[in-house]
Amino acid sequence: FPVVFAGDLHAHSNTQRNIVYPGSPMTTSFHRSRVKTGYLLINERDWSWMWEEFKLPQLIRQTVSDPSDMVPTDYDHTIYEIEGDFHDLATVKNSDLLDKKVVKRNTEASLIISKDMSIDEELVEYLTYILEISPDKIPDILGTYNDYAANIEMG
Repeated sequence: FPVVFAGDLHAHSNTQRNIVYPGSPMTTSFHRSRVKTGYLLINERDWSWMWEEFKLPQLIRQTVSDPSDMVPTDYDHTIYEIEGDFHDLATVKNSDLLDKKVVKRNTEASLIISKDMSIDEELVEYLTYILEISPDKIPDILGTYNDYAANIEMG
């Protein structure tokens, strides 16, 4: 055949001279940035073709670290992942713009807990080395834990 029009659902390409992939005319899942979508116009007399780009709204997913960066978009439908430490993410309110919260860690860590450590000391170790919470935030978290722990009724 002089030209083969393949039914590929991915991006438009012409990897070989006579095989043309039209690509998907629209996105149906979220992408990190805009992708080119379009359609083929085929001349049935000589099988020449041209690809035209669509200018359709798309589904976009962005990653931010500050809730104020989650801004609505007018044309595309944009949702956000917000990254941060466990303590900061706990203060982020849910909204139509928020898709998910992602706890950002820099390293893999394990705890060495001694049998002589108190629960408070174990919690500080966990917050410091596993959740990688900033040392200046730990007293607030420990205070909240102690407030709840004081009101627990055993038995």
